[in-house]
Amino acid sequence: MSDVAAPPPGQPADDGRLDLVATGARFLRWCAIVIVTVLVAEVAARGATSGSTEEIRWYDAAAQQRIDLLDARGDSVEVAFAGTSAAWQAFVPSEFADVTGQRSINVGLAGAVPTVMGPWLVDEVAPRTSPDVVVWGLTPLDFAPEYGDLQEEAYESAVETADGWLADLDRSASSVSTLVAWRRVLRSPSDLFGSGETQRAADLADAAAVTGPDGERVDFDVDVTPQGEAIQRSRLAGFDVDRHDVEAVTDAILELQADGITVVLVEVPVPDRFVAQLPQPDRDLAAARSAIVEIGEATASDVILMGGAFGDTNFVDDIHVDAATAAQTTRWLGEILSGWARSPAPADGADPCGVVDVVDEFGFVIPIDVCRMATSR
Repeated sequence: MSDVAAPPPGQPADDGRLDLVATGARFLRWCAIVIVTVLVAEVAARGATSGSTEEIRWYDAAAQQRIDLLDARGDSVEVAFAGTSAAWQAFVPSEFADVTGQRSINVGLAGAVPTVMGPWLVDEVAPRTSPDVVVWGLTPLDFAPEYGDLQEEAYESAVETADGWLADLDRSASSVSTLVAWRRVLRSPSDLFGSGETQRAADLADAAAVTGPDGERVDFDVDVTPQGEAIQRSRLAGFDVDRHDVEAVTDAILELQADGITVVLVEVPVPDRFVAQLPQPDRDLAAARSAIVEIGEATASDVILMGGAFGDTNFVDDIHVDAATAAQTTRWLGEILSGWARSPAPADGADPCGVVDVVDEFGFVIPIDVCRMATSR
């Protein structure tokens, strides 16, 4: 007599085989539970974040706001001004339009050394606006070996500019899910409602306050202090032209040129007190200028050297021009480029470098060193 109990009436005997119908039903129930849980969490996340300040997913708050401006301008942009905050402040699109009639935008960023500005231009600016010309402003800070590592790390770790398939997956999921997009903030109540929320709002407000209508920087508060000088000296310590930065500029230009974009390199004006902070002022300034010319030669890009065009009184701090000087710098740039557009390039074999005279607000003639490297414009 068998010890196996008979199944209840109406239930088939257990023959050891998997009941696919029952298993499938359990699986579907679990899927339904997971889907409902995710939907409830998604609705809750959208409700919790509906009144919160947006998360900063780009290099910084100014970069995030610039993306909105780039998307709004689109293909209407003919010229894009680029560089660190020195170039961000030095070039005013409205002044450029007055001289050239061209529509421009300033996409400079604070601390945007070549390893930041290169991918910013190639991956974000060019695809959104397709400018005809990029004017890349450079100073010795762009080539300083002790400056830029933190900025590069910030750019590479930002949500929207991080590399890798996980970063791509995150961005794709974030585009459709608030829960995914805001997960970093949702983990901490202080980030959502407290100090983190306050800091995000302050960062975005500060960026908006110092950004003009065409992206230019408009922070003209005078700030000449010993603390500022000490910070600048630390950035310039042990100055020597960093070849990694030279390569970053060169590589970015070649990629832009492959997309039909012309690049003009401009040495942005710096004050005498900035030059004095270089370890070996004359040698180091000459090395930075030589690096700019070298890049121009390697990429057939025109070069305009304005570094020594102004004195200390034309700057609000150790590197940023004042409002009047920003306007003057931009107008000179527009005049030089307009003149080149009307005149033939140097003949083959001729020295591409020379001097262009510009006139300041007092009627004084200022010589500007230039090199016309481009074979055509």
